Amino acid sequence: MVSRRQIQLYNLKYRQKLQHRRAISKSFDLHFKAKQNARQRKCRQRKKEAQKNVAIVPISSSTKIDSRKVEGAKRRRANARKSKNEAEKLLKQVQQLQKENRAIKRLLSQQRSAEVNDVNTTTATSPTHLFINNISPSSKKRATKRLLSEKENLPRGSVSKLRKLGVNLSNNYDPPSSTPSILQKEIEDFLCQDDISKQAPDKKKQLHGKQIRYLLHHLSTVHQRFVTETGNSCHYSTFTRYVPDFVIKPNANDWGTCLCVTCLNPQMKFEKLQNLKSRYSIIKSVLIDGLTDITELVTDEIKTKDFKSNLAILKDEQFTITYSEWIKKKNDESNILVSTKTTITSFIADFVNKFTNEIENLTHHIDRMRQQFRAAKNARQMAMEEDDVATIHLDWSENFKLKQARQDKASYYYEQQISILSGYVWMKNNNYSFGCASDDTNHMSEATWTALQPILNSLQNNSSKITKLNFISDSPVSQYRNKTSFYLMKQYATNNKITVKWIFLESGHGKNIADAIGATIKRSMDQAVAFHPDESYTNALDLIDDIKKNTTIKLFTYTKNEIDSFKKRIPSLTAVKGTASFHEVTVKPDGQFYAKNTSFGTERLLKVDF
Repeated sequence: MVSRRQIQLYNLKYRQKLQHRRAISKSFDLHFKAKQNARQRKCRQRKKEAQKNVAIVPISSSTKIDSRKVEGAKRRRANARKSKNEAEKLLKQVQQLQKENRAIKRLLSQQRSAEVNDVNTTTATSPTHLFINNISPSSKKRATKRLLSEKENLPRGSVSKLRKLGVNLSNNYDPPSSTPSILQKEIEDFLCQDDISKQAPDKKKQLHGKQIRYLLHHLSTVHQRFVTETGNSCHYSTFTRYVPDFVIKPNANDWGTCLCVTCLNPQMKFEKLQNLKSRYSIIKSVLIDGLTDITELVTDEIKTKDFKSNLAILKDEQFTITYSEWIKKKNDESNILVSTKTTITSFIADFVNKFTNEIENLTHHIDRMRQQFRAAKNARQMAMEEDDVATIHLDWSENFKLKQARQDKASYYYEQQISILSGYVWMKNNNYSFGCASDDTNHMSEATWTALQPILNSLQNNSSKITKLNFISDSPVSQYRNKTSFYLMKQYATNNKITVKWIFLESGHGKNIADAIGATIKRSMDQAVAFHPDESYTNALDLIDDIKKNTTIKLFTYTKNEIDSFKKRIPSLTAVKGTASFHEVTVKPDGQFYAKNTSFGTERLLKVDF
């Protein structure tokens, strides 16, 4: 069945062919016109004969209306056909003019090239151009500055002539300043804040002598925060131009050994669904377009609820899915639980149930993480604003492997390690970083408090009486969040009549300024060994004595005997119920012990046996 559209296209092509043939053949055009006139003449004769034979019949009102409608439709079709023909003619005229324009341009280009080829002599180089192009940039700048000072006395037309020589006098010339502008300094100071960027924990990651810092947000978000918090409404392009080169966007591998299973597992499952959406159309209908990070989803309560309800649709499907996740399990070489990446195959219903539970856990996890970061920031600000408050942020660095320069190959089988407790102290009039090193690799609570003794003694001897002491750290149970640490907190608070608070950051999100200070200390130790190849460094004390004079970090040492004597003073203790869920503990001067599951949660009094 031939459609109406196909018939119209055929008629159009037929008319175009006739017009083209009439245009190229005069005889065909005359023959066509003769046939057309004969056909029209016969048509007129038939109409006259039909009018004579038609009887006069009275026309009703409805027949008149119908005839008017038919005539109106014919007129509209005729007008539309006329407009269309006129548009086609105009289009052809435009195309013809464009073709002529291209031909004229081509002809002009050929004429110019012919004129150039006819010239046998090369154009002589202007001495002025040669002089201007070969003077040093500094000389050109000085000359430009002198011309600007005499700009008003120059004759008319000098500015345009000088512009042809590459000297622009239209704008005032400001020589580049070696000192950064006020805006640049504000932007750099803002980006170096710990809640905006974090220093790289790896001691080797530095750029132009400065430790690399990783952004914690997208640069557009950081710009919005800068405008809001500082009140300086600079443009985004200006802001990005003043971002220091040592402040960069991190990759997933840049954070080193930080492994947060609570964040990684749901993200890996989400990426698995993204990979399968091309195979299963129902998965594509569940996922949110443009979303690549699961943390962006869980921060929006409405989106999270909708996503989980859509995810439940997949439970009715019957296909299997193979995915990877991190789980803690024992391996053949050790009885300790180790995080291991494992591949699992299960039905989609089991996968959805596990994914839904992990999303719920991730929501609470991110909420705790934000609360603890905010509490740590408040503790730092309080210490810098009040005379009687001090805040200490501390963390154990990875042990430093002491290697001698020009060492014998047999020493490869013996590795001497140095443990480093690093951190930063905030007070109103005295902020400083510190590091405590030892040949003993114990990182337990007794070692932490032994290493902190020089810092605590300096706080006690401070001219301003400290009544509140805040500690900030990550939350490993073996190092800080345990009964031994709670006992030592209570002893210190009651003996010195001060309030001691310990803020534990969320597990897996404890990278902070203390890691960067530890990396700086280890880099200084590496440099000491490299720059003194003939020296023999046998212990931590030798290294600390050597690098003390080259750094502003306050460095201390402690020994295994000091740890053992400190440990002997600790009695047998009973575990505090709910320790693993505490994210903030406080000890009052009277020995009362309070705990919170999050820093902005409900505080409760605990009964302890020590």
